[in-house]
Amino acid sequence: MSRSKRLTDAQRMEIVREAANGVSTSVLAARFGVTPRAVQYTVKSDAERQRDTAVPVMAVSVKVTSDEMAAFDAVLASAGIETRSEGLRRLMQAAGGTFVADAQLAVEMARYRSSLNEVGNGVAQIAKQMQKANRSG
Repeated sequence: MSRSKRLTDAQRMEIVREAANGVSTSVLAARFGVTPRAVQYTVKSDAERQRDTAVPVMAVSVKVTSDEMAAFDAVLASAGIETRSEGLRRLMQAAGGTFVADAQLAVEMARYRSSLNEVGNGVAQIAKQMQKANRSG
């Protein structure tokens, strides 16, 4: 039984670099003497490694007024955060996908959600009673 070829770290880095430049999986597989699946796995594992080690790979650009930037810098300084990029990174990590302006707003939104749920239940009960009445004539 033949043993499959193992890629060196340098070859893996080259595969990742070439794949990022748009070279197809089949071309890379033929060049390095491995299966296309091995190339796909190499690219995928590198992406996971970057995500797991929190290697910054994307840039964010936003235009703000000078007053907005001054206010942002003041908030960062009061929180002891030294750079804008660190401040944005912490904001994104803390957001969890949803931005909530403050605790009071969060409480108010929870109350609205509860009220809406009660109204929905009431409407469902009315529809049920009307359906029952229609069946009985």
